[in-house]
Amino acid sequence: MNDIITFENNTPTKRAEAEYLHYEILRNGNDAAEAMCSLAMNLKKMRDERLYEELNFDSFEDYTEKAVGLKKSQAYDYIKALESLGEDVFRSTGRLGITKVKVLCVFSPAQAEQFVQENNVDEMTVKELRAKVEELTRQGEQLSLDLDNAKSLNDEELQKLRDEIYDLEVANEHLEEENEALKNQPTEVAVREPSDAEIAEYSKNAVETATAEYEQKLKDAEKSRKSAEKQLKDAEKKHSEELKKAKEDALKTAREEASKENSQLANEIAKVKQHSAELEKQLKLSASPEITRFSFYFEAVQNDVNKLLEALSKIEDENTVRKLKENLCHFADNMKGLFEK
Repeated sequence: MNDIITFENNTPTKRAEAEYLHYEILRNGNDAAEAMCSLAMNLKKMRDERLYEELNFDSFEDYTEKAVGLKKSQAYDYIKALESLGEDVFRSTGRLGITKVKVLCVFSPAQAEQFVQENNVDEMTVKELRAKVEELTRQGEQLSLDLDNAKSLNDEELQKLRDEIYDLEVANEHLEEENEALKNQPTEVAVREPSDAEIAEYSKNAVETATAEYEQKLKDAEKSRKSAEKQLKDAEKKHSEELKKAKEDALKTAREEASKENSQLANEIAKVKQHSAELEKQLKLSASPEITRFSFYFEAVQNDVNKLLEALSKIEDENTVRKLKENLCHFADNMKGLFEK
């Protein structure tokens, strides 16, 4: 076996070279994310503690633009991202670049971290990422509204049941008072008064009936609650399927837009090359001093002719204008002959 498989000493394989390069890329990415986080933290401290005044700058904006080379909006983007996401999440998402990190600031730190884990943000364009975040925000608001409506409905039904139970208890109390009044009321006709056992049985039946109705209504309310929970679960499942389809549609649209942008870029490059050739030709022509002098005199003659025609247009006497035009035409003919020679 050793005679079949052999390796040359001191000769790195392509696999080893690829692995080493891969680890270097990962390390560079982590270094870049760490550097961006440090930049944001230092900018925030410079602003909050007004340390830029120690460097003779009147404002933080003046310091960032003149001393750091960052526009005011860029500096505040770093600070806002750090304050919104926190140091840990900002450091973990820093590899995406500040433009994408800024889009994630609409989430809480935990939501932003979960979003990055569940979505392939690296391959998204900023436009796709912004559209995805806006879509999830709208869907979250709608889901929250549905939950509030369902909860409000259940609370209203329970309150209605409580009111009905209270009415039944009041009615039962009135019934007992009426029974007591009938017992104490004198009668002219010998009528058999209900016994205590009969009254108790009657009251017991009334309470049992009211209790049964109350329990049935509670069961109906529980059934309604379970139905609402099922509707919510169905809505969440539908929401998940719609998110999956939206992701596929977004990827398809991104590929089409990338192809279109590549075609447009090729056309723009061709135009730039053509413009460069024309510019180079003009530069070669302008390099001749004789041509430059000719262009100067020719432009001067054109300006004088325009002024001459303007002066002619302001003369009101038609005979004078006609004679002057004849002189101009005669002069032009003489100049034509001179140019041809």
